[in-house]
Amino acid sequence: DLYAGVGLFSVALAAAGLMAYVTGPVYRAVGVMRLSDPRRALTGGVVNDPARADETFANPLLSQLELLKSRAVAGAVVDSTPMLRMRTRRFPTSLLANVRVPAAVRADSFELTFGRDSFVAEGPSGRRSAAYGAAVEFGALQFGVLHRADAGHGRLRVLSREAAIEHLIKHLRVRPRVNTDI
Repeated sequence: DLYAGVGLFSVALAAAGLMAYVTGPVYRAVGVMRLSDPRRALTGGVVNDPARADETFANPLLSQLELLKSRAVAGAVVDSTPMLRMRTRRFPTSLLANVRVPAAVRADSFELTFGRDSFVAEGPSGRRSAAYGAAVEFGALQFGVLHRADAGHGRLRVLSREAAIEHLIKHLRVRPRVNTDI
């Protein structure tokens, strides 16, 4: 009975570890934003008050929410946050540093080897090495690794700008709070 329980626990633990390894990290951020309508401020709240909106008036705050979910805004976020275009395997993204991914950089993939004092990145356009903390460059793309990873090898994928925008939009959840401008 005890051996069966230990065996079952071991199998469950191995399955959970495999699942965590295969799926990779999931990040979640939550923010609260207060949207304001300058027309309401100028008219003392008489114009299109969202708390009293009915079918006759468009709610300007809902329009602003739709803008937040637009491709243009998602593109600006992806362009200003290069880590949204990076995916790692067998090492955490928190080890990446000095990341520069201009909008024109296409999707790419690199095999990384972690040595004692430096790392080697090898991709279709060649092989580069650098000391930990320094960056390697592949054309306009640049990235570095802060320190040696636990694994001896890893993979770095660079998503295309469009793929990163699609991923951001797909996972973005915007919900207005009822009867508020939040």
